[in-house]
Amino acid sequence: MSRRSSRSRTRSWSSPAAPWSSRTTGGSLTASRPTSWRTREPTRTPTSGTGSRATSRRTRPTRSSVSAPTPRHRTARRTASSPVTDNPRLHVPIHLRWGDLDAFNHVNNTSMLKLLEEARVRVFWTPEAGDVAPPTAVISSSVEAGVLTLIARQEIEYLAPVPYRREPLDIQMWFGKIGGSSIEVCYEVYSPTGDDPQTLYARATSVVVMVDAVTGRPLRLTETMREAWGPYLGDPIVYGHRR
Repeated sequence: MSRRSSRSRTRSWSSPAAPWSSRTTGGSLTASRPTSWRTREPTRTPTSGTGSRATSRRTRPTRSSVSAPTPRHRTARRTASSPVTDNPRLHVPIHLRWGDLDAFNHVNNTSMLKLLEEARVRVFWTPEAGDVAPPTAVISSSVEAGVLTLIARQEIEYLAPVPYRREPLDIQMWFGKIGGSSIEVCYEVYSPTGDDPQTLYARATSVVVMVDAVTGRPLRLTETMREAWGPYLGDPIVYGHRR
């Protein structure tokens, strides 16, 4: 009986690893490298035997090398409970009014938006004669100036109840974005500056659009505005519910 030699053929492939993302802490987890496998197809190896019947044996599939997944660095996104920016901020002291409190003896959630509005006016509008204003106050409050500052979007996250205090709250402000005709104003509302440590009560964002008072169309930011606001440009707030 003649002996036949059979060659085993090898076949290799890669199992595609589907990308995914994890948002447990805001970090993104990318897919690892595809895992490579090599298998050997079953082959029949003739063996000597008596008569016309011969026995054969199968070689079991073998798995050789498996490439281990490469660990990837996990980067945490900024959340509303972590530091947002180290850039310069505007500190605006805002006193509470008795009418800001509600039946639960703390500042009502709607009153907080009024407090932010007061801080925003002090930061942006040019002061009256004799008043002191920050360098960012470059928008005329006069209707004759022909520029309207309209709120396009507001978002706020309350982190702790605000009790009544005679000392002013420390509202810290910066810019999360300076666009063509709009700006993103970021706020953090802290307890009075004398507290050690200060309590963070709330964080908020307002998108303000400059609009022509006559045509109602957006107006481009002037170079004066960009120069005044640029030093206070920092990272925008990423809120906890978006993690």
